[in-house]
Amino acid sequence: MRLMQIVSAPPPVQAIAFDQAAGATATNADASVTMTTPACTLIIAVSNNIIGSASVTVDGVAPTLLGTSGNMRLYTATVAAGSHTITTTGGGSWRTLIVTAYTGVTTVSGLVTANASSTTPSVTPTGSGVLAVGAFLGPNVSAAGTTSNGDIRAKQASANTSYNLAMADRASTPVSLTQASAAWNGAGVWLS
Repeated sequence: MRLMQIVSAPPPVQAIAFDQAAGATATNADASVTMTTPACTLIIAVSNNIIGSASVTVDGVAPTLLGTSGNMRLYTATVAAGSHTITTTGGGSWRTLIVTAYTGVTTVSGLVTANASSTTPSVTPTGSGVLAVGAFLGPNVSAAGTTSNGDIRAKQASANTSYNLAMADRASTPVSLTQASAAWNGAGVWLS
């Protein structure tokens, strides 16, 4: 008698893919963007001169706060396909916002924050994942000549350059920017 062994194929691996990015800035008002996305995960960077009172909503609901680095906060939210409005809330004179959308994400993890002056802006999320995302704040991060060792997905200048933002991603770490020397803050996470 012959026994037959049944072998199941592993489940398909869904690739993580960048979908789109948007940014906005406002002075003494809420910054806001509206995006039409597939079902996806949003990574949201917000800067404000009074970060303690800064917040953000996605379609009127607070997203998950991942962490704070200086005058920047990093958030995430999972959204269904459709139109979504992301808005800063709270006080502060200079409010700046970048939103990136990624499909295929099941986990956001490994938050790390960093800051320095006169060094290369760089973040290395802890652990491992498929795609590392870095958000950066500082006067030169959104400059035309600023590049990354990965893919810069968005740059957003603020009315006050101290609150300029940039976001980049890369399949390995660190995620870094090449910019003219200046003080900076950063936060990074893994997408899996």
